[in-house]
Amino acid sequence: MADYREISQEYAQGAIKASFTLNGGASIAILSQISKLEDNVPDLILGLVLLLWCLGVALSTITWVLGFASTRYVDKSERENDVSGNLINTANDYMAWSLRCIFASIATFFLGAVLLALTLICG
Repeated sequence: MADYREISQEYAQGAIKASFTLNGGASIAILSQISKLEDNVPDLILGLVLLLWCLGVALSTITWVLGFASTRYVDKSERENDVSGNLINTANDYMAWSLRCIFASIATFFLGAVLLALTLICG
């Protein structure tokens, strides 16, 4: 029988890793090509794009911390036999914030990529 808790954790880890890789890889890529981009992209746009992608990396890291806290509260609720549901509610709050952070992280990658692409296209 499938352990849905374990499957959920694997999907969450995959999303965090993907978001971290997208934003981190994009940051490294733009830094490696910055001398070529400086002629076609204003410094303000380059800085903003890099800032967005660095923010995405930070949000990915925060997502991991929030996910860890959520898992700990689930474990604590099971250990302490929390009949009031307060610990599970706290775990759910951490999970909701982690989802917000991961979606925001993905959005920072998308916004940075679109901003850079539009600047290159529109010249």
